[in-house]
Amino acid sequence: MDTRWAQGLLSDTRAAVEALASRPVPPLVRLSDAVRAYGDEIAAATDPRTDRQTGVRLAAELGSLLRRAEGLGAEAQAIAAIAAWYFLGRSDGEDDLSSPFGFDDDVEVFDAAAAAIAPDLRWR
Repeated sequence: MDTRWAQGLLSDTRAAVEALASRPVPPLVRLSDAVRAYGDEIAAATDPRTDRQTGVRLAAELGSLLRRAEGLGAEAQAIAAIAAWYFLGRSDGEDDLSSPFGFDDDVEVFDAAAAAIAPDLRWR
């Protein structure tokens, strides 16, 4: 899969995204369910370092991105899936649930994916 949409990401984040690009894309509804469940887990997190507000918002925005991608082509679906997989990886850049910066890299990937397939959903 072409990952030019991810070229603006930091090098370690970009490498992780490129690795995810080789996975087969499952039905997006399955990823949506996993993203929603992780959002619920984030909302219930008790570690005071967890940025629950960003994590919960990101889960909701990813749900929107996945729903939008369902009506688009295979490449858009793959990009949305990569953003979801990256979010679901808890220890990607920093541990999502034990760092105040745990979701920064996830937001970066989401924003790049949204820019590629649904610019109106961009984070920033």
